[in-house]
Amino acid sequence: MHKLLITLILILMLSYNSNAQKAPNHFFKDSTWSMAKPLAISPDGKWVVIGEHYNNNPRANNTFFINTDSHQKIDLTHFKEFYNNILNEGLVVGRVNKDLTIYSLNKQDSIVKKNIVNFDTFIDKTIVYTLDTNNVFSVYELKKDLTKTKTLIQKTNIKKYYLNNSKNHIILVNNDNELLHIDSKSMKIKKLLNISGEFSYIKWNFTNDAFAIKTNNVVTLINLTNYDIKSTIINEENEIDNFKISFFRNNDMFITYETKTNEKIPQRELVDIWKGNSRLILPSNFQVKYTKKYKAHVFSYLKNNLTELNRHIDNEYINLGIPNLLLIYNQFEFEDFSQITANSEYFLFDITKKNKSTSLTKAWNNSFQTSLDSHYIFYPNKNNKTLELINTKTLKKEHITSVPYNTKLWTIDNQTILYYNKNKLLTYNYVTKKFKTIVELDNSLDITSIIHNKPNEHKLDLKKSFYFTAIHNLDKDNNYIFYFENNKTKTAFQTKDLIDLGRLSKKLTTSNSDNLVFSIENHNMPPKLIRLNKQKADTLFSSNINEKLFNWRKSITVQYKDKDNVILNGFLQYPKNFNPNKKYPMIVYVYDLSFSVSPKNFMIPKKISAKNGFNNALFTENGYFVLFAQTRVTDKGPGISAVNNIKNLLNNTLKKEPSIDHNNLGIYGHSFGGYKSSFISVSTNLFKASVSNAGIHDIVGGLMYRYSNSRKKPDWVRAESVQLNMKEKYSQNPQKYIDNSPIHQAHKSQTAMLLITGLQDENAHWLNTRRMFIALKREQKPVIALFYKNIGHNATTENPIEKYDIATKVLQWFDYHLKDSTKTPWISNGLDYNKYSLTPL
Repeated sequence: MHKLLITLILILMLSYNSNAQKAPNHFFKDSTWSMAKPLAISPDGKWVVIGEHYNNNPRANNTFFINTDSHQKIDLTHFKEFYNNILNEGLVVGRVNKDLTIYSLNKQDSIVKKNIVNFDTFIDKTIVYTLDTNNVFSVYELKKDLTKTKTLIQKTNIKKYYLNNSKNHIILVNNDNELLHIDSKSMKIKKLLNISGEFSYIKWNFTNDAFAIKTNNVVTLINLTNYDIKSTIINEENEIDNFKISFFRNNDMFITYETKTNEKIPQRELVDIWKGNSRLILPSNFQVKYTKKYKAHVFSYLKNNLTELNRHIDNEYINLGIPNLLLIYNQFEFEDFSQITANSEYFLFDITKKNKSTSLTKAWNNSFQTSLDSHYIFYPNKNNKTLELINTKTLKKEHITSVPYNTKLWTIDNQTILYYNKNKLLTYNYVTKKFKTIVELDNSLDITSIIHNKPNEHKLDLKKSFYFTAIHNLDKDNNYIFYFENNKTKTAFQTKDLIDLGRLSKKLTTSNSDNLVFSIENHNMPPKLIRLNKQKADTLFSSNINEKLFNWRKSITVQYKDKDNVILNGFLQYPKNFNPNKKYPMIVYVYDLSFSVSPKNFMIPKKISAKNGFNNALFTENGYFVLFAQTRVTDKGPGISAVNNIKNLLNNTLKKEPSIDHNNLGIYGHSFGGYKSSFISVSTNLFKASVSNAGIHDIVGGLMYRYSNSRKKPDWVRAESVQLNMKEKYSQNPQKYIDNSPIHQAHKSQTAMLLITGLQDENAHWLNTRRMFIALKREQKPVIALFYKNIGHNATTENPIEKYDIATKVLQWFDYHLKDSTKTPWISNGLDYNKYSLTPL
């Protein structure tokens, strides 16, 4: 028997591995279901790149360039590494296999250059930089007619090159360790200096016309406007770690690093000591550790000297670029783990005087923004929820009560900022103290974002055009894109569909911001690709999916109220071939007020397309109603609130749609939804079967009193606030924690529960699921748990086999319980406590 069992295990493992190796190609081979997304737009707006994906393949199966005027489509699926190298005049640079290819979309002609190691492009001048395997660095000026391409520079003996962010200054390093410079304007090569040893660290200044390098312990600053070169030595005998340079706006440098001393930290190989008053808790890896020294220096460009500052792990600095000024703070002083990110008190630090002065109150370390002339610093004051600014010359502070404290700011000039608040775009002149309304929309609209072709810059020129988005503040289905030009605002696009702007990337807007490309979709419409040219909208690409596969889809909205009379929504989707005279089972999807899977997304009814096992299109395709349930946490706690929400929503939904079989209801949730699904399952008999994926089942031991290895801190903030929002410590109301914890209600369960987790999950730790399984098993409740070896909190595109397997088992679970599809051995053999089973896998 023992040998037979081992043989069975080996056969199952070999079978699984064999299928696993073949599975990924099979998943994405069928092109019946495809999704298209815009990937980039050329700087002049003449060509758009589109990726077509089969069955949510993480990589595009087909890549097309589409002409925005003629809609001519060119298939360049074989073209790689081109996204940052799309130029004007229909020119694009990338790789075909290993060869560098310069392709003309307009002429459908190309130049091939072999043996290229690295390449870059300078869009403004239509220039290509290359370095080949023979150490030849070349600069080519491209023409519309590729046969007229000019070779501007060919320099031999080059081993590396570096570009500034603007790509108009090129630094070369040759095999003789000479540092050379090429200015893209003159294309002249100038030797800068000889360097001793290799360097890999280079940092450019604010204006991209000076840079610093480190070679050994020497830091060299080179100003390319006048070829002024200055060096300073970092005198350290011990090894330097975490070396960083940042510039001030006057080309001074702020240099920080750490050195490892020879002083061992005692007992670190033996014991990890956690102290009750610690503001920093990091588990030890029990390797030999040495004390570190934290160092900071300021190099003065004009004085050519180095000033050392006192730096320590709890005495840290932030460089905002303001000459002779830093921010200094203690990142641990107010750390009590009650917030995701602790507030710190920041002070201005005068570098010359080496002292700290004015406090900037408590804020986040990534929330500071400066004016263009460095005379002002803006930051949120969380205490009184206002935006605060300080004049760096007079040290006078001002509270701007009319500006939302957590809003994003754009700098307009040396004395003006722009922001949005509800239906208005406004400017504030912090010198004259005057507000001005730039845009005022209808009161029913809320502005949601500004689309900028350089999204990482907090600078906006109101003399140039830009797009911004808004949403109806009551009917959230109404989405708008507006176009701002010459101080006038015009509606550019309006839809009830879901607008996908990607990451507001500059790749989807042209250099002059006149053109924008995005996609729209809804539950029963695949993504359409839209190009906006000011107010003119043009559909560039529509899906070629046979409409008969999805045009039957139907969705309605069901409203209900929670205990606080807040109006919430449910979104009910109908089964395929719906017959009002029949009864259909229903799956309820629960998460929060918003959804990680939107009811507006066009979903492909394939298992590989499921997100963590849930795919509403797969369910409706297989004869289920699907109800997306908005839920809200009240003062009763997240679990009890969810029960109240779902009861009220189900009551209204069943009244509205009598074809739902109320005796065959299932519920699914992932993460926070997994917690809610678990709690509802053990607290009510509303559902016949449930799936709880990556859920927190034990609020006390699994969250409140757990240390998070991913966040490197205790997790009680996630219980007291954030999503669970218990609003008080366990010691203040232990009964509330117990009453809202699924594991403490497990003995009441009347629902067949499928628990799923990944053994790499550090977010909702997988031990929650194991403990919940044990609690249910102890009371002989119907439960099966799935533990996936290679999954974290989410099954991602890197886990196609697991994604497919989870979706398969979730569908089988609901079919078994809600459709009496009982011929599923892994379920039927695992639930009957009158029999026993082994787990040979």
